[in-house]
Amino acid sequence: MITILDGGMGQELIARSAAKPTPLWATKVLLDEQELVRAVHDDFFAAGAMVATTNSYAIHHDRLIAAGLDEQFEPLHRAACEIACASRDAAEVGSVAGAIGPLFGSYQTGPLPHDAVDRFAEICRIQAPYVDHFLIETVSAL
Repeated sequence: MITILDGGMGQELIARSAAKPTPLWATKVLLDEQELVRAVHDDFFAAGAMVATTNSYAIHHDRLIAAGLDEQFEPLHRAACEIACASRDAAEVGSVAGAIGPLFGSYQTGPLPHDAVDRFAEICRIQAPYVDHFLIETVSAL
């Protein structure tokens, strides 16, 4: 069986949003342009995707704290999941994968912090009621 995943949410948001990309740009789009995130999911399903990946790759406490947005941690995860689920439901096909990105940056190979499992588990607890599976992306350290 072949499963077709959606495309690169982040790159598509850069292409479609008028906002300037920053280290927290995909999260900022989730805060300010939720209709754009939904449109990207809808377009991926229309193109044949069978899995919508939530726009939650960079939603980690350390990144949000640096931006003064840590109080938005759980609401952002829920919003990312709800938008992906709404798109899946409208398409009447597919599933939702909860995106979990690396704690400190893509493709970092250094050791993870002692509480890495707890950090990832917190995200899983928030997303679990919404998603069918998790997609752990660019986590290069064990």
